Amino acid sequence: MELFILKKLLLFLLIFIESVLAKEVIVSLPHSLPPWVIDDRRGLALDLVRDTLQQAGYGFMPVFVPLQRLDWALKQTNVDAVAMVENQAIEHVFYSQPIGAYETIVVTLRSRRITVSSVSSLENLVVISFKGSTEVFPLLASVASKSDSFLEVTDQQGQVSMLFKRRADAIILDRNLFEYWARQHTDVSFRQQVDILPLNRIIPTSHSNPIFVVFKEQLIRDRFNTALAQMHSNGSFEQIYAKYLRR
Repeated sequence: MELFILKKLLLFLLIFIESVLAKEVIVSLPHSLPPWVIDDRRGLALDLVRDTLQQAGYGFMPVFVPLQRLDWALKQTNVDAVAMVENQAIEHVFYSQPIGAYETIVVTLRSRRITVSSVSSLENLVVISFKGSTEVFPLLASVASKSDSFLEVTDQQGQVSMLFKRRADAIILDRNLFEYWARQHTDVSFRQQVDILPLNRIIPTSHSNPIFVVFKEQLIRDRFNTALAQMHSNGSFEQIYAKYLRR
């Protein structure tokens, strides 16, 4: 009996020591990028990375930087990982399984009966696109050069508002951003039905870009991937997405 109690105490002690000594993983994330990071306190990516690391037995400390500075953040000695990386071109690091994806879409109001069958269809419309879209997609630059009604903005919430207020014929942005901002509005006008066209239907080079977490240590990446697979299996991954997006 005493041996049994001793073994139980030893087990609890080992669990306690492991929790105390659990490595705190410092992860750099983009500052204020709804729905991925909201007010630097919550968000799809923030919740997902935190919960996955905790599932893997690690602590989590977020560090926020502008989106354009993520590459810089990865080079800092005190940073263990960077979340929301789109490409797999960074060398000497370890990529996680995807935690999401960017997908560029064209959104129009169904009641407007607007048909976008080609890139040239956009030339006769009032189009509000995300900032830098003409650099990412040169064919959109061609549209912008032929139209005074093609605008680029940094405010995706404003894009969605302009569409539903009928001040834009079409908007171009990431699918998740659209779903998030459309969900935030309680005004009945924001419940209008929309038509969503993946941009790759009219620009073949456009496609869905997976989003990764990049780690400096392979062991942490491997444990993260294992925990991520478990979250897919038990439904917690989908639950986090459902908090912020219609799925």
